[in-house]
Amino acid sequence: MQIFTWNFNYTFQKKMADKQVTEKISLAKKFITDTNTSIFLTGKAGTGKTTLVKEIIDLPIKRKIIVAPTGVAALNAGGVTIHSMFQLPFGPIEPDDELSASSSKMRKSKIKIIKTLDLLIIDEISMVRADVLDGIDKILRTVRKSKQVFGGVQVLMVGDLQQLPPIVKDEEWDILKNYYKSMYFFESKALKDSGYVCVELDKVFRQKDEDFVKILNAVRDNNTNFEILKLLNQQYIESYDNEIDSEMICLTTHNSSADEINYSNLEKISSKAFSFDANVEDSFPEHIFPTARQLSFKKGAQVMFLRNDSSEEKKYYNGKIGIITGINEKEIVVKCKEDNLEIIVHPERWENIVYKLNEETMEMEEEVVGSFTQYPLKLAWAITIHKSQGLSFDQAYINISQAWSHGQAYVALSRCRSLDGLVLGSKVYKENIICDSKVVDFNKKIQDNQADWDVFDIHRNRYSLDLLKSLFDFDACLYELSEMQRMMQRSINSVSAEYYKLVSEVIVEFENQIVIVGNRFINWLYQTFQQYGKFEGVDEIDKKLKSGANYFLEKVPEILDSVLSAEIESERLTLEKKMKTQVKIINELLYVKNTCLKLISSGFDIDIYIETRSKALLEAPNVKNSKPKNIIRKLENKELYIRLRNWRELLSKESNISISAILSNSDLINISNNLPVNRKELIAIKGFGKVKADRYSVELCRMVNNYISEMNIDKN
Repeated sequence: MQIFTWNFNYTFQKKMADKQVTEKISLAKKFITDTNTSIFLTGKAGTGKTTLVKEIIDLPIKRKIIVAPTGVAALNAGGVTIHSMFQLPFGPIEPDDELSASSSKMRKSKIKIIKTLDLLIIDEISMVRADVLDGIDKILRTVRKSKQVFGGVQVLMVGDLQQLPPIVKDEEWDILKNYYKSMYFFESKALKDSGYVCVELDKVFRQKDEDFVKILNAVRDNNTNFEILKLLNQQYIESYDNEIDSEMICLTTHNSSADEINYSNLEKISSKAFSFDANVEDSFPEHIFPTARQLSFKKGAQVMFLRNDSSEEKKYYNGKIGIITGINEKEIVVKCKEDNLEIIVHPERWENIVYKLNEETMEMEEEVVGSFTQYPLKLAWAITIHKSQGLSFDQAYINISQAWSHGQAYVALSRCRSLDGLVLGSKVYKENIICDSKVVDFNKKIQDNQADWDVFDIHRNRYSLDLLKSLFDFDACLYELSEMQRMMQRSINSVSAEYYKLVSEVIVEFENQIVIVGNRFINWLYQTFQQYGKFEGVDEIDKKLKSGANYFLEKVPEILDSVLSAEIESERLTLEKKMKTQVKIINELLYVKNTCLKLISSGFDIDIYIETRSKALLEAPNVKNSKPKNIIRKLENKELYIRLRNWRELLSKESNISISAILSNSDLINISNNLPVNRKELIAIKGFGKVKADRYSVELCRMVNNYISEMNIDKN
């Protein structure tokens, strides 16, 4: 009966643990697909972080790229390096450093990618410095012209802080210590402002041995005691000091030690050496070579596979150890102890990629810019702990007595699948386990404040609020209009006085009827969110959103058409070119807004909205502006237009009412073109309502009739 109870409890606990793992994986995926919240995805070694990231990359939603701090890490992750993607300087990045120059040097294709990016995946985040993450934030904000953290891009940070830390030189820290408490990514100022959440995977798949898992957890959490060290040091065997068993790899703390062990063991083999040269095509920098350009092996050499078998047989994986049993100029045969199979190894091809946009499908795609073809092997009597990160070994010989940095002991020990496969080259003492207290404290906070489904619901609904706030915020358009005005002010004698006056009037009108109204709408969004906590599925909200969308769809072009479609001429060609660029920028901003406003005028759905907005951002630079019209110079009744405008200015001063509150520029242009002689004809003009007619029809019709009489115009 006791045995049955134990089996039942064990089975029940295992099912519950598996359910929790499934829940956390589902939660992480839902945060990616249904929110814009940045996420730190972490977990102990062997918990399946890499597998989950691959699943996220395969999700069809959101345009995404993956970056990593080093070339090798980027190659393994199937992405590009952080510095190459964002063109960051390699030295320290101070908070006041101006990085906009970097974005201006970017190729248009890269700018397009950044502008339309939904999700940025950063692998091996433990090795990313805080200032680098803040540098990414600066570039994203600059290129995307956004005030939001990370330019509104969702960031997925993947890694384990108990593994290898960022490398910071003393002279770099002398500068950066003035801004950061440490160099870990979690000290990033942008990240602290982002409202990110943490999801920790805690089910270990690599190790099944409960005693070994207990040891690793204690080392990871800097919680080793006498019992833990005693259990671990049972794996110390003195006779192994200088003798390593076949198919056992030695993990060392320094490159020089690993190289010395590998070359000395290769020299001991008396058989003939064979050399194999890699085939490097196009752009594939040496610092990301996955193995040596020239490999030298002998029969009997111990080697390690450096990638998973790309063939259907799947006979080897990254980190698998074996012995060369056959070798010639054209073939290498490796036999692995674990399955006793002889594997005929063929050269593998690694690809260096860049991201690009498919202009037809508007999807993010990978473009191969170079390749490296070589046997996926390296000598493997020894490897550094640093290069072992992410690998798994059945047997390993480890000497961590010379561990010199945070995480080395944990990374080395956690590479092993079992305690039985571990041999220690020296006894482990507490001082050998270097653990940064800042990391321990941060991990404790993560464990105590992990995201759950309730938190997810909150973030999903907040995302809706952010999307709609951005849509009804017209500050960027106003800024670009004001920039046009400032350009003309600096060269006031080089531009048409009429056009300058028109732009100035439109700015006032745009601010009063668009920006201020938009801000009121944003206030309504906040109030509605506080009341309902969401925007989808509420009829009252749908009606208000449709009404708001229709208002701006009609009013924005009515106000801006006269400026954006006017022919711009200046005595200074440079100024003329800059002005036309400003018009193009404003048209791009409006294209995206109009596209999204049209969408929500028929209902709001987050997923459809994200997809529509991303495509609009891509299409905007290619949208052809309407054919320029010389509104001022080619008016059929230009003199009347000027009289009407002067009348409006005088009335504004006398009544202390803003110009735009009296009549818009569009109203004046329409009156000048249509020549309404009575109230009925005035009301017939598009956009001219009864309220305006009641206030101004007598005076306006008098001015029109006087003009017709003076000019002898026959309206019939």
